[in-house]
Amino acid sequence: MIALRRLLPLASALLCAAASLTPVGAQQPSGTITGQVIDSATRLPLVGVNVVVEGTGLAAITREDGTFTIVGVPAGTHTLRARRIGYGSVPVVVNVSEGATVSVTLALEKGAAVLDEIVVVGYTTQRRANITGAVATVDMADVETRRVPDVAQVLQGQVAGLTVTQSTGAPGEEISIRIRGEGTIGNNSPLFIVDGVPSREIAFLNPADVQSMTVLKDASAAAIYGSRASAGVIVITTKHGASGKSTVDLNSYAGIQRATNLPTMLNGTQYMNKMEEAWNNSGFTGTNPYTVDKSRTGLANTDWLHALFTTGRAQDVQLTASGGTDKVQYLLSGGLNQQDGIVVYANDKYQRVDFERSVQHWNQPPVFLYRAGQAFLKGRCTGHYPSRPDQASRHTCLQGSQ
Repeated sequence: MIALRRLLPLASALLCAAASLTPVGAQQPSGTITGQVIDSATRLPLVGVNVVVEGTGLAAITREDGTFTIVGVPAGTHTLRARRIGYGSVPVVVNVSEGATVSVTLALEKGAAVLDEIVVVGYTTQRRANITGAVATVDMADVETRRVPDVAQVLQGQVAGLTVTQSTGAPGEEISIRIRGEGTIGNNSPLFIVDGVPSREIAFLNPADVQSMTVLKDASAAAIYGSRASAGVIVITTKHGASGKSTVDLNSYAGIQRATNLPTMLNGTQYMNKMEEAWNNSGFTGTNPYTVDKSRTGLANTDWLHALFTTGRAQDVQLTASGGTDKVQYLLSGGLNQQDGIVVYANDKYQRVDFERSVQHWNQPPVFLYRAGQAFLKGRCTGHYPSRPDQASRHTCLQGSQ
């Protein structure tokens, strides 16, 4: 026991000596990363870009001139990544030395927002994970394979709870769109927002000119549009020009339409035989009138289904030119769609000629859009001139301001 008491002061002295040799609050060697984030195409600085040093929790937001500074970065090799909606993310490897400052330049390339992740809602975009309302996006990649002449037909079978119907199926016939059924005794058509401009129809649009479509189903998603959105809202964004080399695209297709699953009709003789048999089986007395009529000559022998239906033909031609610089971007688009229906009728035809010109000048806020040769400030106008006499010509114009 006495020996143990003698050892305690010695052990305490050794522990104090060891503690004095260990530096208190030792700092890990670190450095600083500075740089600038720019657009790879225009070489202009990008503001609001989130620059992150992966694995460290260190990050910074670019200023108005695109510059950023991250201090306290541990010495060593790190991966630097810049993120911004509408741009692709490219990692950059940097080596940080103790007490040194590393300068880097990050060039981001523009990339289309993935529809499954970014959704156009009202006047802005949100990530799908952050949306609580009933919002659905349309797969526009399916348009190229379906080859439909009307934008409303693009929606068919794409969104749950959305019904697209056509009463007759005739070329150019009005298409009915309903979101979650009939909700009022009044107008049940949804509100369309085309590039920020409200409209009640979209027949004037060419499916090839549409960039994205978003369907807002419930009240929370469509609340910003007021009472007009009581039947739902469909937000449509059209294509615009992009800076870079000018491009010219020509797309065309042609097809045929036929009536299918038609019944096989009887000829004149077969019809009279069946009518004669039916009269005999009915229990009537007297002379069978069909037996007498069978001996007549000159009876009609017309296949009315063959006389009514024929092979319909459809063709579509779309020519688009786009390009521009970092200051001015343009898109010129013209299309011709012709349909000849399956009914043998001289006026069972539909023709749509559309023209769009979109010019964006970054020094001037307005965006000018032209359709059918008429211009409006941030507006659209189209003319529909069908060949069928029972359809009146109509002119649809959308007007607004940005």
